Amino acid sequence: MLRLIKNLFAAGKQQAVIITPHFKSSEEFGTKVEQQAVYNLEDAIEKILPSGSYVDGHEFGGGHANIYLYGPEADLIFQSIEDMLKSADFRTIKVALRYGSVYNPKAFIKNVEIMPKIR
Repeated sequence: MLRLIKNLFAAGKQQAVIITPHFKSSEEFGTKVEQQAVYNLEDAIEKILPSGSYVDGHEFGGGHANIYLYGPEADLIFQSIEDMLKSADFRTIKVALRYGSVYNPKAFIKNVEIMPKIR
């Protein structure tokens, strides 16, 4: 509970990067293999994030997942994970870089689409 409160407070002051991997299957929540790929990606990202940044969880639905990252600099977070995303095994990955508090409806959002390498 204390971690959740700290994360909510920190999210109000930090920038966000939201990763949205789209599944190759037509399953609403992805197949078990696709879900495991999201868990693996999340674990790998957690290991290379810049100092002061963190993974705040994920959700599944609508044929994709969302992975939530927060930290002091959205650009730095994205730079640290971009190559990893390019090599991930998903149909496509959309990334939203939010510059400003998640509570600020006027915060600038930059959208990037990554087409992973064909395997």
